[in-house]
Amino acid sequence: MGYVIQPGWLLAEDNLSDYRENKVNKNYNPSPRFLPSDNFRPKYSKFPAADNVVIYERTAKPLKEEKTPPPKNNQDARDGNFCIFNEENCKTNSHRFRYLEQNMKNHEAPSDISFVNKDGQIFFNRNSCHPIHRQNLLKNYKIIKKETSESDKALEQELYEKNLDLYEDKMGIQRLKDTIDKRDGRYYFDIPTRRRQD
Repeated sequence: MGYVIQPGWLLAEDNLSDYRENKVNKNYNPSPRFLPSDNFRPKYSKFPAADNVVIYERTAKPLKEEKTPPPKNNQDARDGNFCIFNEENCKTNSHRFRYLEQNMKNHEAPSDISFVNKDGQIFFNRNSCHPIHRQNLLKNYKIIKKETSESDKALEQELYEKNLDLYEDKMGIQRLKDTIDKRDGRYYFDIPTRRRQD
């Protein structure tokens, strides 16, 4: 039997994973992560290992618009005339990502999780699904609070299926989608970013 019986949310120290290492607006505040149960652990993650559980990373930005066809890269998700906070003469580049990319899901803040109080996006691509050793989870290593929501079971199943769909066809054969830009045999969002020099 696995350690993670029920899915839930973790409020954890910012450096629980390296997701925010290259973020420009790094503030070191604790941030929420979604932890699925063992039954719906994402098949494709950053460092798969039997002793690890896997968390999904989440932003705290307003819900993004869905575009048809969806953006094939992050530049296609931008709108130079758009500001997510409705500012006039917006000049902050990070505010111009208007459209939902193919590795993320819009996620409205659940009313029953105290520390997830803003809408955002959850990332389900391989490079954004981070491992935590099971013993660290049990010891609450860098974890401040744990809570569960009524919507967790539906969410873990949806994210599991979206993770599979990125990397497999309906027959279970691994492939990469033609609708997403790639480099060196990987999606653009799975290519490791260079660590920022402060």
